[in-house]
Amino acid sequence: MYQTDPGALPDDRFSPGNLSWLVPGNHGRLLDARRTPVRVTAIDIHHGYFEVEILAFEDTGARWLIPLEEVTHYQFAPDSARAETAAVASMEEIIRQLDVTVKIAVDQDSHRESMQKIAAERARADAWLAVHGAPDKIDVTAHIDSRRGSPEAVRWLADYLAERLPAGLPDMDQQLAASYVSIPGSGDLVRAHLITAARLGLCGYHGKAIRDTSSLSGTWTEERRAAHIIIRTGFVQALWRRAARPGLMIYRGIGLQGSAELAASSGSLISATLSRAVAESHFNSEPCPAAALLRRQLPVERLFMTFVETSAMNDKYLEAEAVLFGNGLLI
Repeated sequence: MYQTDPGALPDDRFSPGNLSWLVPGNHGRLLDARRTPVRVTAIDIHHGYFEVEILAFEDTGARWLIPLEEVTHYQFAPDSARAETAAVASMEEIIRQLDVTVKIAVDQDSHRESMQKIAAERARADAWLAVHGAPDKIDVTAHIDSRRGSPEAVRWLADYLAERLPAGLPDMDQQLAASYVSIPGSGDLVRAHLITAARLGLCGYHGKAIRDTSSLSGTWTEERRAAHIIIRTGFVQALWRRAARPGLMIYRGIGLQGSAELAASSGSLISATLSRAVAESHFNSEPCPAAALLRRQLPVERLFMTFVETSAMNDKYLEAEAVLFGNGLLI
């Protein structure tokens, strides 16, 4: 289901990642299952990131901002250039300053208030969909089987956001979705949204702190991000209440290092799929010593984003994806 390189070199032809390899122009690989090749393109020492360009597979050409301390998730060609001692020392110092963990528990009062706002938005979106020609019952089965979204739903979402959101926020939706699909942890774009969702009481958050304050200023203030989350969520849930199928069956195939991980907490948002075939593909291809194939019927109130109305989920990856608010479980 995903592109791979059967001729990829073995790991012993590369050197483990450390800060000394972070020199623009150096080539390396992400330590994922398919060893995605990358090139270092820039170092943002002020915010504690290095940038890589993806050189193969579905995300070819994408640029990712990676926290400096996560260089250990990569390996590099041993003949690559090495950073000077002073540059490495500067990176080590900025890591000490910026590698901060934030933990936000779900506040029940905030949760109730946000759920009330989403319910009101869901009713508003439902009335809007009726006026704009959406059928009472939408057959999503064909979309799930083909793993391709609905052009009509994509258009409805764009038009609704353009009407409901403050100026500039419809573009935010496209940027967020594209970043989430490629790599949620790139820079602070998605991270600031996760923290905002946690402060709304819609999920918890346990992860890195914001490093670039501009991610919460201008068009991207927390207030405007919160408006986007509430309005988009209400629309998506109204759309899926029209799905002509019983229940919302969600699947997830995951790799595990051990059975204890089945009890691990989820993230703020959970990426799952509406297609069993996609989940089975993950389950069967995971290189971990153990794997789990999960299935659960959920209420639409868990939905934040799906492939049916999100154009970015119908471009490079065709996973019939559903993005859920985390609830402390794996699905």
